[in-house]
Amino acid sequence: MSGNPAEGAGCVTWWGLSPALDLIDTVCGPARHQGEVSVLLIGSADLRHVLKTIAGQTDGEALHFYIVEDSLDLVARQLLFLSLALEPPNRMGLQEKVQLFLELYGSTCLRSQSAQYLQDRSRELCSFIMESGYADTDSGCTGASLLPCVDLTALKYRDRDSLCEVCGWWGISSPLPLARLWEARLRGHLGSRFDSRLGSFDWDLRMKLHDRGCSVISRSEYQRWREGGVAFQKREGLYESPNHTLVSIRVFKQRADIVPLRGYWGDIVSSPFIAFGVQPDDQTLLTTQNGQHAQTAEDICYHTVESLFQTLSNRGQRSDPTPYPLAHLQSTLGTDHSPMKKKDAKRNTQSDYELLCVDRVRISVLPVGSVSRLQHRDAYRGRFHIIYCSCSMAHQLGAPLREIAAPRASLIVELARYILDLSCEQQQGFTNSVIDRAKEAGFEPVDGSSDVFAHFQLHNPSPATSDP
Repeated sequence: MSGNPAEGAGCVTWWGLSPALDLIDTVCGPARHQGEVSVLLIGSADLRHVLKTIAGQTDGEALHFYIVEDSLDLVARQLLFLSLALEPPNRMGLQEKVQLFLELYGSTCLRSQSAQYLQDRSRELCSFIMESGYADTDSGCTGASLLPCVDLTALKYRDRDSLCEVCGWWGISSPLPLARLWEARLRGHLGSRFDSRLGSFDWDLRMKLHDRGCSVISRSEYQRWREGGVAFQKREGLYESPNHTLVSIRVFKQRADIVPLRGYWGDIVSSPFIAFGVQPDDQTLLTTQNGQHAQTAEDICYHTVESLFQTLSNRGQRSDPTPYPLAHLQSTLGTDHSPMKKKDAKRNTQSDYELLCVDRVRISVLPVGSVSRLQHRDAYRGRFHIIYCSCSMAHQLGAPLREIAAPRASLIVELARYILDLSCEQQQGFTNSVIDRAKEAGFEPVDGSSDVFAHFQLHNPSPATSDP
């Protein structure tokens, strides 16, 4: 059996296939935007662009991110990462926070303490999602105390139930055999080459990743990840607990039946090092000695994420006297779940700690796959100053974007440079398709494009647009 090369990228984009961007700096440069900036993120997969943009936020800016994904599993992961990034220093040290973030981000196996954190936080996220459905009309708060900057009110009740189910599943006591699931994916991808897989791994690294500007990824760390899915293993310890955040359901057809299978259906080729580990802001991290990089991609990931978290910590102290308590999930046995009871309990709860607060930042989660429907809502017509679209969601590019873009809006599209199973001709064909789709929506190419991102600006905004 020759295997299936198309299986390498998987069907779920757990991590981004491009480096993190400060979206405001990318679009505006030194002339930063003043006032509120509305940013639509289509399939960004993780929070890398959000975290880096918030870290670069200036005093005159207010940021409102709108997130659209093609799976609620990705939304749940982003809520987890945001709550972790905003952990206060008196609860979790910076080094431990960075390690925990990267473990959950890109490793199939966790340390026992990381698995315990995930189990505890899954309960808190379930509580947050349930609370988010009840708006407090007196204060304008969405009713959620864990992440007050996050708004889930655009989601339908069934979507919130499904999102809560995803988070709740992370805390199950019976682990899924992720090691076997990973090996099954490798066998399906490599086919008869599985027995010589180390040679295949080395070929993908040296002839593909290194040729595409990722020479900082070392052979040992890449082969460790390709072999077992463990990308980040900085701390000493046993990495034996499965990372359930990387598990999702994929539907297969067998004869006349539809069979849902839970497993690992993400990337097994490109690696999670690309988002934070190949293009650092500090170029000294890319220095070489005797032809070898002094730092590995894992080291650079740690440095990049640590810098982002340090910035959030420095500016994340609350400037307003109104507290946002973190409500710990209590036993639900015998509890009244009515909206009024929830609100009264929330107001009277005193928490042990508060998450860091980032001023002038709001994150709204929109329904799954809702990009084409936004043009029919007055609230979104002419709303977005910046639109980011991942390569996995490029099919969403088209005429509807014109209606929801603000005048002179910018469009950034992730290209397929780091999808390793695509040939150079296929990558160029994808780029041409992106340009055609963007022009169909009224966007024209502008300076700043590269082989990683394509940049566009709305050339002739629709007369129906209005100020956000």
